[in-house]
Amino acid sequence: MPRHDGRRLLQVGRLACAAVALLALGTAAAYRWAPTWIDAVDAFLVARYVDADRARVAGAVALGQRDPDAAIAALTALDDAFADALPTEHRGQRWAEASAALCSLLRQRGRTEEAIALGKRRVAFAPQDLTAHLDLIDLLALRGGEERLQRLRELHALLPENPAVAWRFLADLGARGDHLGWGKAAAAHLRAQRRNLFRVVNEHPTIMVPWLLSEPFLPWVTDDLVLHGEVTLQAGTTLVRISLPPWIELHEPVLQLGGATLRPDAAAWGPPAADGILRTRDRSDASLAFALPAPQGPAAVARLRAGLHVVPLPFPGDLLQGTDADRALSALPDGDDRALLLRHRAAAAFAREVALFWSGTDESFARERSATGRARLGLTLRDGIPFCAEFAVGAACGGLRFHAPALAGLPFRILRVEALRGDGPPIVLPADPAAAAGRHDLEPDGALWRSTGGDPWLLLRLPQAVELTAVRVIGVLP
Repeated sequence: MPRHDGRRLLQVGRLACAAVALLALGTAAAYRWAPTWIDAVDAFLVARYVDADRARVAGAVALGQRDPDAAIAALTALDDAFADALPTEHRGQRWAEASAALCSLLRQRGRTEEAIALGKRRVAFAPQDLTAHLDLIDLLALRGGEERLQRLRELHALLPENPAVAWRFLADLGARGDHLGWGKAAAAHLRAQRRNLFRVVNEHPTIMVPWLLSEPFLPWVTDDLVLHGEVTLQAGTTLVRISLPPWIELHEPVLQLGGATLRPDAAAWGPPAADGILRTRDRSDASLAFALPAPQGPAAVARLRAGLHVVPLPFPGDLLQGTDADRALSALPDGDDRALLLRHRAAAAFAREVALFWSGTDESFARERSATGRARLGLTLRDGIPFCAEFAVGAACGGLRFHAPALAGLPFRILRVEALRGDGPPIVLPADPAAAAGRHDLEPDGALWRSTGGDPWLLLRLPQAVELTAVRVIGVLP
């Protein structure tokens, strides 16, 4: 290369570097001294390239309420206009909105095959979009065939904890008479929903990483369904966050640290319900946050305490009590899946309604001397699911009659019955089969009771008639 050509290239490089530097200085100066101009440019670009597309989609969707055919034409044009968009671009988001609306309108107009073809494009465009998968599965139900079940099977394998997927999958299996498959799928759903443990997160004030995750711990539950947990805090901890599994209710949760009793930060959780109970429902991000009065030294121990109720998983139409569940239990061999279904079936029945009748001095029972309620459920332990049912009485009682759910074959064990007398110590009544004064539609099975009919109840007698404020029945579902 001639020498003058090399010098020319060097000068061009210097000029390019100077131009880049001037551009950077100009940009920095604009952000520093002319922020309103930057905002104006940003607003213009957003209005030109984002808001205009958003308005086009919104207008076409709104047109569907007045003229579905015109809306289909407008949305089809948008489908073509956004055909080259990527999922991460704003135009990709607009295509997703337009294609979802177009799918719905095509289905309404009976153009099922076109809707299915577009539904498959939606799934291919954004495989992580669960709504797109479920919309396609619902469309495939209109066509019939095996493709719907195959897609449901694959989706359930990926997301066994998702109720919308599980319920569709179970409905298809039940309709096809696949009772063994129904039982395995229901057990997988129950097991996945209960997989989450209580975890403790310590916030450290001096490190860049915002959270330090300690070892997960599983609290233990006493007979009266009081939840306990213990964790050793890291040095410098200023806040303890306890992540919670879905479908539980906590009554008066507190964290005990040294001599202090701390209550959760309402701002982190949100205000509790009017009854003071914190409910996680289907939230997977629920947590309790406890602000500590001062940074903690090493090896400080915090103890969690709360009343607990594990809510039975919501199956539509009492799915665990229906004929599909009966047939699945008959088809499943003895093992973990069958035991899990039986246990959750019993838990759902106890949580729905139990009842207590009491007799006065005349030893007779009547509807006006009764109370109904639902049993609180604990965590699934090695021996089963603990339950506790408490009934307000406020009367002199000589006998107590506990009515279990009317579910044929239901096994349960009553550990004890506590008759509460205001401020005095409770009267503890043994409730094993040998101590029962009477029974109906119940048969003893070792230490268990097993329901055999439509009105199962167990009768216990007090040593003498006494004024009771409440009765608490404590037991376990094996």
